[in-house]
Amino acid sequence: MKSNFDNSLAELKNIRVKLSKIGTSKKKGEVWERICIGVLDYIFKETLPLSNSYLPDGITYFQEDDSMLWDSKGLRKTSLLQSTRKKNSKTIKDTFYIKAFKNKKFNFKYYIFITVGVKKEDFERVLEKMIKELAKLNVKDVKIACVTDKYLKKLAEVFKSQDDSSRIHKNLGQFAEIMKREFDKSYLDDLDKKIFDKIGKGRVINESELRKEVKSLS
Repeated sequence: MKSNFDNSLAELKNIRVKLSKIGTSKKKGEVWERICIGVLDYIFKETLPLSNSYLPDGITYFQEDDSMLWDSKGLRKTSLLQSTRKKNSKTIKDTFYIKAFKNKKFNFKYYIFITVGVKKEDFERVLEKMIKELAKLNVKDVKIACVTDKYLKKLAEVFKSQDDSSRIHKNLGQFAEIMKREFDKSYLDDLDKKIFDKIGKGRVINESELRKEVKSLS
């Protein structure tokens, strides 16, 4: 819903300050998860919350049968590696989420951590371990990425304008392909919004310049 999106975008602008004023880690996580759902459900085709024990926080659909799994991490002091480990184990629980969804024939190629306060080095430690663990589970064709609060805010801002929002939503296939190329970069902390400018606009040929060029040659 647009109202949920607008509220989430407003909260994103000062998310680190907002989370710092919340007492418990559990409450921080709930607030960050709600904001992520508000943004993702509006900008993509559909987002289904999954939050519970033994599940990631959500599944977001690019198209009808093309999706990504994601887990929100509103971290400020705990490292991503610590937060992803199973209790009393060094194994990363997210690898089992991925394996379970693959076993149930879900069509997804990306698993995304949506984070606050996670640096690239922290994510890369998790990425290295997950690649090894997924290989042991014989899971292929899944790419792991990390989206920071800074990136999510800039992405959401692309949809502030009703005109831009409508243009992109009418061309979700093009938007999805651009986002997949972004996720292929693995760690996303900054966004050049210009990458969305051509969505839905087709090719533009400057006929006037071409006529001038022909005249200069003839």
